[in-house]
Amino acid sequence: MVNQLVDIIEASCGGALCLFTSYKNMNMAYEYVSKNIGINVKIFRQGDLPRLKLLDEFKSDSDSVLFATRSFFTGVDIPGDSLRCVTIDKLPFPQLNDPVMKRLSEINGRDSFYIDSLPAMIITLKQIFGRGVRSTSDKCILAIFDSRIKEASYGTDILKSFSYKKKGAKTIEEVKTFFKQ
Repeated sequence: MVNQLVDIIEASCGGALCLFTSYKNMNMAYEYVSKNIGINVKIFRQGDLPRLKLLDEFKSDSDSVLFATRSFFTGVDIPGDSLRCVTIDKLPFPQLNDPVMKRLSEINGRDSFYIDSLPAMIITLKQIFGRGVRSTSDKCILAIFDSRIKEASYGTDILKSFSYKKKGAKTIEEVKTFFKQ
């Protein structure tokens, strides 16, 4: 994933919001990308600055990169060219220890995944994608590094839930072409 992340950030020349479902994954990816990126971009990480200062810095430099966790999945407004790429390490399913999800699981039993968890994850994924598409003129790549979107039986349900015009890219060359257009 981290090698592909470097390639995508280089193809987009920054302007990337890299989201992670854990601080461990965020910090590991941040360290790797910081050492291996082949272009000159500022790289910010959640926790290094206060949240509002971090967002202001990221917005003011349209070629910067921001590494963040769940608290940046929603409620972040970065319109225009400052955000042309959103990446996420894993599908953002609700946390298993969430009291609401535990209670719903007790109520819905075996079907809880399809009744509760999957729809909640799809809503969060749409909110994440909404970080990059704030107007009709915005163009953004959403890179999901979780193979379950293609391999799991529910992957098609996820893709069908998006009404946006979408095209999957299989190579970094396709991503580069997108950014050149």
